[in-house]
Amino acid sequence: MHVLVNATLALISFEFAFRSYPSPSYGKPEREHSKQNILIRLFPTDYSEKDLYYRHSSNRPKKIMRPENTEEIPTPKHQRSQLATLLAVLLITLITASAIPVGPTTRAQSSQGKVPSPTGLVFNSASDFTNDPTAPGIGTIDHSSCTDGTNLGGGNIRVNCDATNLPHNELSITVDPANPNHIVAGSNDYEIFFQGNSVVERVIAGFYTSFDGGTTWTNGHIAPGGFTFNGDPAIAFNTKFGLVDYATIASNGGQAGGFATATIQVNTSNNGGLTFGNPVIVALGTGGTRTTVFQDKPYIAVDNNPSSPYYGRVYVTNTRFLFNSQGQYLESPIQLTISDDGGHKFSTPQIISGSSTSLCSQPVISPHNNGICNEDQDSVPVVGADGTLYVAFENDEHAQSPSIFRDQYLVVKSTDGGVTFSTPVSAVFPIFDGSTDYPINVDGRQTLSNSQFRLSSAGNLAIDPSSGPTPSTTRLYISFSDNRNGLLTGNPATVITDNDVFLVASSNGGASWTSPVRVPGGNGSTNDQFYPWAAVSNTGIVKVAFMDRSYDPANIQYGITLATSTSHGASFSSARVDTGLSNPNDSRWFTNGGTTNGKSTFLGDYNGLAIGSDGKAHPAWTDSRVSAFPSPPPGRGHKTQDAVTASV
Repeated sequence: MHVLVNATLALISFEFAFRSYPSPSYGKPEREHSKQNILIRLFPTDYSEKDLYYRHSSNRPKKIMRPENTEEIPTPKHQRSQLATLLAVLLITLITASAIPVGPTTRAQSSQGKVPSPTGLVFNSASDFTNDPTAPGIGTIDHSSCTDGTNLGGGNIRVNCDATNLPHNELSITVDPANPNHIVAGSNDYEIFFQGNSVVERVIAGFYTSFDGGTTWTNGHIAPGGFTFNGDPAIAFNTKFGLVDYATIASNGGQAGGFATATIQVNTSNNGGLTFGNPVIVALGTGGTRTTVFQDKPYIAVDNNPSSPYYGRVYVTNTRFLFNSQGQYLESPIQLTISDDGGHKFSTPQIISGSSTSLCSQPVISPHNNGICNEDQDSVPVVGADGTLYVAFENDEHAQSPSIFRDQYLVVKSTDGGVTFSTPVSAVFPIFDGSTDYPINVDGRQTLSNSQFRLSSAGNLAIDPSSGPTPSTTRLYISFSDNRNGLLTGNPATVITDNDVFLVASSNGGASWTSPVRVPGGNGSTNDQFYPWAAVSNTGIVKVAFMDRSYDPANIQYGITLATSTSHGASFSSARVDTGLSNPNDSRWFTNGGTTNGKSTFLGDYNGLAIGSDGKAHPAWTDSRVSAFPSPPPGRGHKTQDAVTASV
């Protein structure tokens, strides 16, 4: 169920904080159940906790004195930190109070069934930062940009240097088609910046750029423009114009921002990713006391084929969530926007997910979506050698046992540059990610056994650049994960996961697809594998990177596995990439206000993988091996979350 909370209550808390300077303590709202409505939720469940530790230039942690400690006389530095703390509390309160995000579950459940739900970072990671009364205070961070590349061992490179104790997650990565040593990556970046005594930023998208094949990286931040914060990175090179395009979700915070106007934007770099300009709005969201249009989950592709009639065209797909004035979910189709001038201007968004009376015959919202493929999420576009555009996305309207709502992957294609699209084709069904296929975590989201982090079955669509050029000879691949090999009891309270990664393939441009092939874990098939991302080399070699718990007999800690197929996805060999396991059950961040005893509720919703023209693979992932907090507050763990990559 979703939760609806009146923003006025949070604004009252803001006023009280301003007048009394108390130690902030925000309780979570009680869940509001309804058999008729799928309601909007004010406080999302995983922005990270407000108890932020920052490091001064001396690299020594500093505890900021609370205002109520009147027996101590604050130094000028303490006074500045107190002011920064107050400003941060005010900003965070306004953001939390006025952002009205949707959905505590990746797939919301009610008597109406399971529906897709917005999952963007900007709204789904706020509550833990704001709901932690144990915060010792906020210091300063000196780096708004930096250059580094810390080797955590064996070539596992930490690319974030702006802060090494705050979380970074949801990695996207791309390699310059013309230069395999030129790599750009992005992540969600949880930060607070100061200008004088003013807090000017809170959570923004980070970028990481390397010109030496991934050894050293320049770390900076993507401007949100007229919005408060942004996240959910997706990045692509544009070889025609010599640009790098970076897509995000952006949103306002505070009443002046119009309440959570979740909007898709693109920032462009003309110097290879050393800096990015101001954003261009791609798909505008609308807000008010109820969210009406929530633009979610962008991904980006560029036609980099010189022989294509659409050479240089930028394609951005995303999910457009629509709600009525009472906050009831209506639909979430996939839409497309196009730019032909390097991302300076974009077309009006058009819905492309199509209709099918056979594939989309059992919607949650009936009769509104009957036969219309409108209940979608997690789209990814790719472009063929002849300029054909392919888009894959998950949909939950396939006919099946009532109330199960297992997803399918649908694919649509356009041979005229995104003007018109084919009817959807089902690439795989069922995906075993239905309402009873996984345990449920403290936030009401699907998770794995022994865990609390939320889980999605989605992977991505990848194209073989050596195939084609026509659709009839173009090879496509879709990666995903599900729990078909787990112990499915029909009850989330007793289900046991044995999650696996799978790949389906098409040799005819998506007209037909193979049965799912299981991608083996690096230490055999035991335990859980999840969050896959696939890429294909210029010579047709398929690789899939994913988080892998086969390295831990307890099925808790994860490593990173890179699987390789030289048989067009028919079989795979796997190798371990990480040099140190990550422990999501010993996390300083995303602990639901300390109630999970250090079990993280959020690792991000995806990782990244790119392959250069030299054949080197560059997986990028959320890494939780580093203990950045020797003495964490009660209910929290020791580990932070870093953005890490490797060249394999």
